[in-house]
Parts: sequence; structure tokens; C-alpha cells
Amino acid sequence: MKKIILAITNEDVYKFIPETDYDVIPATDVADGNEQLERIYRNLSAVLVDIEFASENEYRFLKEFRSDLRFSFMPAVVIKKGRLTAKEAKVFEHGAVDAIDTSDVKEVCVKRLENAIRITNSRTFDEFGGMLKALPSNIFLKDAEGRYVFATHYWHHIKHADDPNWTILGKTDEDIRKDKENAVLAMEADRKVLSTGEGMRYTMEINVDDVLEYLDVIKEPVPDADGKVAGVLGIITDITEQEILKRNLKTAAITDGLTGLYNRLEIERRIEEFIGSPKKNRFSLIMGDIDNFKNINDTYGHRAGDAAIKALADLFRKAGDKEGMPIIAGRWGGEEFMLLVPDMVAEDAAATAEDLRREFSELAFDEGFSLTISFGVTEVSASDTLDTICSRVDKAMYASKDAGKDTVTVL
Repeated sequence: MKKIILAITNEDVYKFIPETDYDVIPATDVADGNEQLERIYRNLSAVLVDIEFASENEYRFLKEFRSDLRFSFMPAVVIKKGRLTAKEAKVFEHGAVDAIDTSDVKEVCVKRLENAIRITNSRTFDEFGGMLKALPSNIFLKDAEGRYVFATHYWHHIKHADDPNWTILGKTDEDIRKDKENAVLAMEADRKVLSTGEGMRYTMEINVDDVLEYLDVIKEPVPDADGKVAGVLGIITDITEQEILKRNLKTAAITDGLTGLYNRLEIERRIEEFIGSPKKNRFSLIMGDIDNFKNINDTYGHRAGDAAIKALADLFRKAGDKEGMPIIAGRWGGEEFMLLVPDMVAEDAAATAEDLRREFSELAFDEGFSLTISFGVTEVSASDTLDTICSRVDKAMYASKDAGKDTVTVL
């Protein structure tokens, strides 16, 4: 793709600018040049301006050109037949980056123009990097080997992050990260972007130096002049506060506020998931209801009742830890609880329920009362739905109530 050069000059610049490499847009004076700038600035690579035009009106064109942010990354090059005088050299104080002697050989003129474009791009790359440091996100560029070419920020889980003489440039994630697991994941993501040419976005969880962080990572391929993927451009944003809030909201949506166990909707979802999965469909349900619970609330108050419910929830959690089995426990409503026990037949689930019944009856509460609980147990069958299995375990639990309470019934 040709570079576009705006030439504000009366000279025939075509004699030293090869038309095969550049499109030259001529302007006969500063006013004409400004009009052309407004029209073509999006595709412009450089501006050539006669020394006379550059110097007139106290270097007004150069001053305005350099102060316009649209042209911050674009060189203004003065042209003249012969070398600049000491007075003319003041153009460099007002934004010119070089001066080309048009009487010089063609190859020298072109090389100076190309160098002006390249040097300006290099300088503005550093300047732009300095600007980006004001943003909270880390913007980075890596080469095809996953080595950092550019990064606006360091972060605390990087080695030597506090050393002002240390640089990230030329290093990979495996070289710099304290958390090697995430270093490997980051480099795997880089390789995927480089090999597929497709961008990706993911959340990285990091826990280093007892600091938990969640980072939003966006990576996009960087093509070279031939369209091949030559690197990875990315941005890392700290989303710890938002992620913790999101996770807390998600937890609140599926858990019971008093006990911390799952709520009824989530337990129902888990039961349906087990019923519908051939890999998980062997399980039993245990349903429990605290006996005579209303008397506790009426006699000792709801605070005492809440303490009893939380104590029972703790027993359910401890049972799973003690037995080494993944008991999925939830509060079904009020003083009722449902336990989903994977990979357990009804007979074994009943033994677990019996242990829980006994342990709960042995608890002594601060107000001096004790409580019992009635359990129902059932095992899933091939024809079960959520409604049929929950109805059956509910009947088993009420059978325990009818049998005198404080017992376990299997259906």
C-alpha cells in the first residue's frame, strides 16, 4: 500500500519521490495545504513543506500542525534547495522533525523522508505508551514467541515488579510470573491466538502473596505486512471487585441465607441434573424435618429456632466431610431439609440418616432444650422424575412422623 505525502511546495518534488512507493498530494500554499489535510489526514504518512511556507507568519503552519492531536504521530519535514541557515533552523523548535536538501541525490532524499516517518513512529510509540499508563488496564504486545515487546503496566504477581531497573521486554510469562500455573495458561492462550489467527477473551483467577485477583484478559492477533500473524496484542483489566460481586450474587441466588446450604430451587435443579445424566443417575434422597419445631419458636423465640436450624446444617456439612462423600444439602423450606447423596443405595443412605438423627438428638442448646428430627429416605428408579422422587421421599419422611417421630423410614 502506497504512503501518502502532502507536499506544500512550489518545487517539483516528484523528481526525488518515487511515484511507485508514494502518492504525492500537491498543495500550492499553506491555505491549500490545510484544506488538503482536512480531506486526507486519515491516510497521511508525512507532510513536506517548503521552508518559506514553514517560516511564514511566525511558523504558524508548523505550530498548528504539531498542536493538532490528529497529527501527533506524523512527521512534518521541511524541504529546501541547499542547507538551512541558522535562522531557518528554528523550524525544528516549532515541530519540524527534519530538513531535506532537494538538491541532494534522489536516494538520500528518499531515505531521509523514510527515516523521518520511521523515527516519528518510534517516538510516538513511546509517547503513546506513556499516555496509556494513565489507564488502569495493562495494554501489551507480544511477538510470535510470546515475548513482551511492550507493556504499559507491571502487576504485583510479577517477579521484580518493584525494581525500577528491571524490564519486562523480551521476557515471556513463564520468565516473569510467580504463579507458574497461570503463566502456562497465558502462553497456551498466546499460542492458540498465533496458530488460529482468532482473538479470545477469558477471566484469570490469581492468588499470589495472599492477594486474590480476577483479571479480564483480551487477546487479538497482530498481522504483519503479508497478513501473517506476527504477534499478540492484549489488554488486562482488574475486575476483582466486579467478579467478587458477581460471584456473591450468583451464590446468593442458589443458597439459603440462614444456613448457607443450597436453596430449594438449586436442590431441585441438582436432582433433575442427576436424573437426566446417565453418569450421575444412581443416587438417594434424604429428607428431614425437625420435630415439634414450632414449640421451640413459640417458647424460646425465633433466634433459638434459627440456632437449631444452623446447627443441623452444620451436621450435614460435617457428615459429607466425615464420610468422604459429596452430600449435596439444601434447605427445602422452614425446618425441612433435603440431602442428595450420589452413588449410594437406599440402605446406606438410611444408615447415614440414622447417624444424623442420633447426632442431632444429642445436641444441647444454650436455652437448655434438645430436639429430634424425622427422616425419609428413597433411592432413584429408572422411571423417576423430579416430582415422583420428591413425592416419595416426602411420604417416607411423614411416615416417620406418623411412627412417633425421631426415626428413619425408607420407601
